[in-house]
Amino acid sequence: MSFLPLGMLLFLDILMIIFVIWNKLRFRGAKSKKTFGKAKSRRSFLKRAVTSLGVEQRARHYESLEDNEFAMTPRIMRVDTGFGGEVPIAFDPDEDEFEGAKKPSSDLQLFIRSMSRCIGATNFGLSFEFENLAFHPKKAVKPILSEVTGKIERGTLSGVMGASGAGKSTFVNVLMGSAAAPVISGGQRKRVSIGMELAALPMALFLDEPTSGLDATSAASIMTTLKELSRLGITIVSIIHQPRQEIFESLDNLLLFGAGRMIYQGPENRVQDYFEDVGFRFPKHGNPADVIMDIIAGQGSLYKPSGDTDIIHLIEHWKNRELNLRNHASIQSVSTNETQALRKTISQRGAPWYRQIYYCFLRSILQQYRFKASFFAELGVGALAGFLIGLAELSQDGINFRGLFLKPYDLLSSATDYSDVPQMSLLVGLSIGLTASSPGVKIFGEEKLTYWREAASGHNRFAYYMGKVLSTIPRMVLANLHFSILFYLLTTPRISWAAAFTANLLYFWCIYGLASCISMITRREDGPLLAVMLSLVVGVLNGMSPSLRQVRIWHMQWLWRASPGTWLAEGYFDQNIGPLDYLYQIDIAAGYMGYILGQFHLDLGMLMVIGTVCRVLAFGLMRVMNRHKQN
Repeated sequence: MSFLPLGMLLFLDILMIIFVIWNKLRFRGAKSKKTFGKAKSRRSFLKRAVTSLGVEQRARHYESLEDNEFAMTPRIMRVDTGFGGEVPIAFDPDEDEFEGAKKPSSDLQLFIRSMSRCIGATNFGLSFEFENLAFHPKKAVKPILSEVTGKIERGTLSGVMGASGAGKSTFVNVLMGSAAAPVISGGQRKRVSIGMELAALPMALFLDEPTSGLDATSAASIMTTLKELSRLGITIVSIIHQPRQEIFESLDNLLLFGAGRMIYQGPENRVQDYFEDVGFRFPKHGNPADVIMDIIAGQGSLYKPSGDTDIIHLIEHWKNRELNLRNHASIQSVSTNETQALRKTISQRGAPWYRQIYYCFLRSILQQYRFKASFFAELGVGALAGFLIGLAELSQDGINFRGLFLKPYDLLSSATDYSDVPQMSLLVGLSIGLTASSPGVKIFGEEKLTYWREAASGHNRFAYYMGKVLSTIPRMVLANLHFSILFYLLTTPRISWAAAFTANLLYFWCIYGLASCISMITRREDGPLLAVMLSLVVGVLNGMSPSLRQVRIWHMQWLWRASPGTWLAEGYFDQNIGPLDYLYQIDIAAGYMGYILGQFHLDLGMLMVIGTVCRVLAFGLMRVMNRHKQN
């Protein structure tokens, strides 16, 4: 064996170590600069806060951000576009300034600009119009929702409020199109959930109690982000419980529910006037949100000494109100032009499929780098496996076949040993299976939730799958390089280095394909173990014991031929004993074992085919399994 592959391996390992160290040092330097910048910004903010403290009082209806100490964005102008209602005009992805208001954060601007370039539009929010919306579960005595009518404009931040059991979550789920599908859980994922949903380029964002379980400052920060996103064109509908006054006043619209029916739907800055017209009195220094929650929960007698205050009265009052009737009359069926425009907008969401493959490939490579410990562990396991197999075969001194000499010297043959090469290929197959099966499962099994979210958002499923598959090729090449070099260096078989490397790489290809199939049908926790077991099975089915000749008698050869282990063993057998045809009767050995000589390229081709078929099967399973979560 030439020492060139070994030198190349050492060079690549040193290069990877240098890159990891350099990147870690660069990251630490950038982090220290960012920390210093945050500290400086915090000192500047505290200085401004101390200067302005006590100068101005919060107004009930603020006009601009400069008139309000709380970092909530003011209301924005809207214009009629002829496409399902009004849309915000405050944001233009090519403009750097926002007139009359503070700009959203630079990160949000960059994100929205990226979205705008992808879909070729600046306004991509959805507006919702609903009339007599209802939901009655099959086994329920009463409907959860009934006679719910209203409208949510695109590019607005709408709050859904009501007492427990009022139907808030059901309304949001029905609005999303699936009463069985849960929205983002409140009090658990918060910022991460919002960020993950934004990564799917949503036209509308639904949240269930995004501020629950947070302190006042954190809740205000999240609502600030949501408000900025709504200004940039995304429609946001959020269930809110007991909001502080600043959060309540940041909402554009309110939808108040009681007993599964609508109590109020309209602008936030008119809700207090509406309830005061009904006869309720709001404390001067109280939080309007707390008062409204008491009223719609049936505790309105605290604020209305006389008259009806029960929920049924409030529901009927809203139903009969002239404003509601006028809104009801304005709801019309969506025109053909609007439907076509919506379909065109949806079809333009996202890059072409070939670019999505490229982006998914880069993302997967980045994910593998972030989990580089697992990547280096795979390389280490591969190197260790190759080293151990080499030690096991070291005593053979490269002599792994003994057969019958050619005539007339066949009488001088002392003993025959046809099983050494199949045994060596068995060890190779088992080692590669142990090395690649678990990482192969994690390629897909670790992010099923990400795939379901992106598939439901309209991203190309084939592009996602191909990006992941292509990202595994560099990983397989490096793992195989570490395995094959040490194995070949110690074993010194007669098969050439290039042939052994190619055969081992294609066997890696097969094991990764089988692991992908396992990851599609099992839980993440069970996948690695099942993949390892399957790799052991296909490794053992290589025609060594029982031999292919014996299997042919059982009429079970098709099962062994379906295993990549058989094709790997046949390729190794051909390349290791083929050069000895000048000395031994290799045809007798091949017939005894059941292998076919002279078709090494077919053996390699079948390994490629088996690995490809496994990936096609895995893609089909990915599309079929949990299909309801992909729509």
